[in-house]
Amino acid sequence: MGPSLEAGKAMGSQARSIADVRSDPLWQSYFSAGLKTANGQATSRAQYVQKYTLLEKDFSEKEGDLTPTLKLKRSVVAKKHAALIESLYA
Repeated sequence: MGPSLEAGKAMGSQARSIADVRSDPLWQSYFSAGLKTANGQATSRAQYVQKYTLLEKDFSEKEGDLTPTLKLKRSVVAKKHAALIESLYA
């Protein structure tokens, strides 16, 4: 069991997959609290995280999302997840 699932288990979540996490109110509360903390440390409202979503899979070099030095290929990710990104701005 990974550290994220361990954390979920500690807070009483029964989630065992990313799909479960997306719909679990305990995880939603956990993420909201983390974002509230992060937004509280922002120096301006322009830095606030207002919307977010969880992806089904991690970024990886194998999938073409990362360079060999593990830097994010923004253009690749933007194309791959264009519809999802657009939905966050709708």
